Amino acid sequence: MGLYDREIFERLPFLKAPSMRFEKIKKMGALWVNDAYNSSIVSVEYALKSLPSLGGRKLAFLGPMAELGSFSKKLHEELGEKAVDHVDVLFSFGKEGKWLVNSFVKSGKKGRHFSTKEAFYDAAMNEVKKNDVVLV
Repeated sequence: MGLYDREIFERLPFLKAPSMRFEKIKKMGALWVNDAYNSSIVSVEYALKSLPSLGGRKLAFLGPMAELGSFSKKLHEELGEKAVDHVDVLFSFGKEGKWLVNSFVKSGKKGRHFSTKEAFYDAAMNEVKKNDVVLV
């Protein structure tokens, strides 16, 4: 774009991410990270790796990722296995979410699957505590 490194560096603080892309919201004494806009396996993996720490737990509330075709089950299972290294608790909903949680809990960590978004939401409201970091 014809900019020098110094110009780019000076303008970085003014950049804003689009809505629902690692958007940080303080609520209920916890930090909620909204990364829900058209998520993919890669974006969720990087969001998990990038979660900050507030001294509490790290939780992930993940819905199904669509449009993965015949690779859906395998990719959801692999993501659940990778999440073990980054979060303490994982909740999901939807058919694909069940594969995600099943592979996560094999490690001995806490995870639950919900059949409805309402039950999923209720669990979030009851589970999240002060100083937790929550990826949605």
